[in-house]
Amino acid sequence: MTRLRVAICGCGRRSRTVWQRHVRDFEGLALVGVQDISPESLDQAVALGNIIPDQRYLELDKMLAKTQP
Repeated sequence: MTRLRVAICGCGRRSRTVWQRHVRDFEGLALVGVQDISPESLDQAVALGNIIPDQRYLELDKMLAKTQP
């Protein structure tokens, strides 16, 4: 099965506790990156296990270019 590659712009509380989890856990989706201007918010997403450090981005253009969602 080909999974749909999803990148999320915004890493606030709702993103970390709802959207990232749902995308990560849904069988047909692959969470390939998360972007936010706050390094602290991105670090929290890593701490929650939603993403790995290589999947966090401060700049939207870089995330889109690298992850190809």
